[in-house]
Amino acid sequence: VVKHSWRGRYRRILCIAASGVVTLDPTTLAVTNSYDFAADFDRAAPDPNGAAEFSLSVRSDGKGKFKAMRFSSPLRAGILTELHRLRPVHPVVEFPVLHLRRRTQEWAPFKIKVTSLGIELLEVHSGNLRWCLDFRDMDSPAILLLGDNYGRRSAEGGGFVLCPLYGRKSKAFMAASGSTNTLIISSLTKTAKSAIGLSLSIDNSQSMTAADFIARRG
Repeated sequence: VVKHSWRGRYRRILCIAASGVVTLDPTTLAVTNSYDFAADFDRAAPDPNGAAEFSLSVRSDGKGKFKAMRFSSPLRAGILTELHRLRPVHPVVEFPVLHLRRRTQEWAPFKIKVTSLGIELLEVHSGNLRWCLDFRDMDSPAILLLGDNYGRRSAEGGGFVLCPLYGRKSKAFMAASGSTNTLIISSLTKTAKSAIGLSLSIDNSQSMTAADFIARRG
């Protein structure tokens, strides 16, 4: 990473551990700063005006006010993901959904949890985690809107598809009673932008139905 300060810009190695954050001089590997999560670290956030910049709100020795330290890195999304995994910055939001099972072609009830770093799919009764996807691992487009049973596009349509990278299978969902597709997608895009600094692209040009999705997914 590159540290930004009033004295200039300095290259640093940013180390993230369960106990806190440490920065090292890349030449000597000497510790330049360390911040304990329990006492010295408040939050991490992307800079909305810079594609690679982010800030860490920290203080020294558990005293005084938290101050923002600015950094930049092409790996910003990954850095913020790991920091949020240890210190979430957004309240968790849950939505009732129906998940399209590929083998039975049935819509089954689940819960989608939107966290600071991505999406979790939970069983309704047990709360067990069945699937998860970090925002940083979403493809472009990240979200594909499905048409209704006749392939017609509308505000709610026939649900939406979350599209991962790295060869992982896409999954189709539909808002269940008590929520809407629009509300869920809005929560995903806003959280990804404010927490990780990523703009999730949405493809609403398709007229693909749920049946078409099953056939294409194989």
